[in-house]
Amino acid sequence: MKNPAKKRAKLDKNEGSTKNCGFEYLRKKVTPLYNDSYINQLDFKNNLVRSNLGLLSKSIWKSATSKGLIPPKWCKVEKKERMRNGFSPVDFEGLIQAFPIVSIKDEDKGTIPYSYRNKYEFTIGYTNNEILDADSDISVGFVAYIDRFEPITIGVLDNSNEVDNSNDIQDTKTLEIINPCIIPIIKKTEKMVKMSSRESDFKVYSRRNRSGIWRLLLIRLSETNKEIMVIVQTTNVERIGVKNKIVDLLIEEFIDKSFEMDLMGYKIKSLYLHQSDSIVDTFDIGKLDLLHGSPQISFKIRNTELFIGPLSFFQTNTKGCETLYNEIRKVIEIKLLENLKKNENLKKKKLIILDICCGVGAIGLTLLDIFRDLGRNFGDVELIGIDCSREAINSAKKNAENIGIENAKYYTGTAESILPNFLENLPSNNLVIAIVDPPRSGLHSSVIKSLRKMAKIEYLIYVSCNVESLVKNCIELCSAYDPHTDQQEYFPVFFPECAVPVDMFPFTKHVETILYLKRYVNNSNSSALSKSKTTDNISNNPLLAR
Repeated sequence: MKNPAKKRAKLDKNEGSTKNCGFEYLRKKVTPLYNDSYINQLDFKNNLVRSNLGLLSKSIWKSATSKGLIPPKWCKVEKKERMRNGFSPVDFEGLIQAFPIVSIKDEDKGTIPYSYRNKYEFTIGYTNNEILDADSDISVGFVAYIDRFEPITIGVLDNSNEVDNSNDIQDTKTLEIINPCIIPIIKKTEKMVKMSSRESDFKVYSRRNRSGIWRLLLIRLSETNKEIMVIVQTTNVERIGVKNKIVDLLIEEFIDKSFEMDLMGYKIKSLYLHQSDSIVDTFDIGKLDLLHGSPQISFKIRNTELFIGPLSFFQTNTKGCETLYNEIRKVIEIKLLENLKKNENLKKKKLIILDICCGVGAIGLTLLDIFRDLGRNFGDVELIGIDCSREAINSAKKNAENIGIENAKYYTGTAESILPNFLENLPSNNLVIAIVDPPRSGLHSSVIKSLRKMAKIEYLIYVSCNVESLVKNCIELCSAYDPHTDQQEYFPVFFPECAVPVDMFPFTKHVETILYLKRYVNNSNSSALSKSKTTDNISNNPLLAR
């Protein structure tokens, strides 16, 4: 049998040969919508969200009916219009209310949002798969394809004959999403790696041979204070005895000679060295050392200043982040106030905000003023943040302290390990709202199960940068209860009331989506029912017979 890894590498190589992997190839790969008008980009993303919400409704409806279960009422279609050749297909797209996509375009200036990213991760590699040690082929950029475990990179500058990128002044042609202030840092890194490769034999790291030094470059920048954080990843240079030389080289090039770079008013506030011998390219594994400056840079969202560490999660579009949080604010205002008007008993409850996958606490802290306003309708308001990253939680605590927030608590760990004990001890006179903002891959299935079975969580706001993983998670959150396979207790499922797409990633096919879900309760008692009782209640229903 052929080696599948070799077969996959061969396919990747054929798909993107070196000859075809120029700047235009990179542009189409990273920013595939760059040729479309901004209106057409928004239409594409509107349709993407609506079709996936339709897929969610259809999947839950089909899953229930195929098992002989009653579909949830929100996605149950009572009537179908008869056509000549049978029944017309069900229009599932209209079952969940989807608002028009929110643009981050500057309406006052009428400008399209270029150069919007505040975080960039580049691979230090070679542009040619034939000779992997030629200094002239070293490039800092995006991965075009993988050839026998080696990433073949494309630089972020257009090096065609028509474009002059020889200087560090910002007359260079690059991708629409890249802030031109980082171009000198990329050029400086390439120059440094080539020089150290020639003079000190500090080669680019080979994933195939597990040898070499230079691996990745991570740049974070804050538009608020014109601050830049640079993190250079190498192999474990301490183990091979060259750490001091690498540290001296990084400080010399990025700090002592920073005057050589025109950073357009920005300054390098933090310089880190990250050492990792991980097989995969990631910053999640390894040792991090601060070489110069402050351990964090700061961003300002509305009137809230947030300090961000090198590895903490934060939205990659600062302006878009503010727009996103404003839309979350509107959803909370409209939906909670709507429920307050309908249910006078809510005014007697304590409001608990669960910020799951909270990162540095951005969502909870920037929205705390609205929670305080809503707190006038409640006995009290408390914010609880949970994240797996200790660095992120430390930043969240610092951010809450700087703002002067006393009723915010943060915990390091997984949601499924922390939430059950916390919610179990909550008095019944509490209203619990959960906000989740997971990575692109979505929530882990164990977190989904925990959210679904914690009946005290009455409202859920799911913020997703990947509408496909959002649908996948919501199928588990919203599917009809199956007494034959589910656990010993029945908990009311969630149902999606509305979705708000936000264009956080112009020129790409990605879109941020806010989905507001509410716990579906048949009666005022939201506590769990035993499986036997539930089975008895529905055993006479022919739809549930097996």
